[in-house]
Amino acid sequence: MSPDPALLRPHPAGLGLPKSPTARRGLYSWTIVEALGDPPALGAVGVCDDRERAMQEMADALRATSQEGAFGLLHKVERRLVGIGYWYGDLLALARIDPDRDALVVSEGEPSGGRKPLSDVFCEVVRATGTPPLGNAA
Repeated sequence: MSPDPALLRPHPAGLGLPKSPTARRGLYSWTIVEALGDPPALGAVGVCDDRERAMQEMADALRATSQEGAFGLLHKVERRLVGIGYWYGDLLALARIDPDRDALVVSEGEPSGGRKPLSDVFCEVVRATGTPPLGNAA
């Protein structure tokens, strides 16, 4: 259940949140993944318009889960023009609890600036972890 190292890099301190006003604009989706599978088992989820608050809510939800190995994903999202749901952009952060230190560990993504195809949260879990759905294992 570890993140794809090509997508994420460890952040040495804090939650790795940008403080500039331009970095905080937009919508941010956070998702707690309790277990991988097809489909993945999701826990708490949320969307808000402040990255720092989204990261804090994700961290609080992750600390509150009792599922060992659970992790959180933070994405920048946009509303779809047609239908309901969101257009998922880059993975901004992956968070997990280190059980040995009882500490939150956050890895930040490297934004590409490009758009990805429309996808849902389940596709983003697969993309973030590099784990294919069970029915599509290679």
